[in-house]
Amino acid sequence: MSWAVQGEVARDMAAGPGKGDAGEQARLSTSRRVDSEAYQAYLLARAHLSKTPTPTNWMRTKEYFEKAI
Repeated sequence: MSWAVQGEVARDMAAGPGKGDAGEQARLSTSRRVDSEAYQAYLLARAHLSKTPTPTNWMRTKEYFEKAI
């Protein structure tokens, strides 16, 4: 799902009955730049985190999270 579609879904959900005020609508309508390299590192860290806990997997997880930050 693209970021544009995710933003549209979030706006639609916030616009539902009794949900979302003007400030929230304004926040959801602005787009933010996503660093694709940092996001990719975050996803790799999460993948290693879900593997069997071994010293190597923990080390890789830490490395990828640090790269993402």
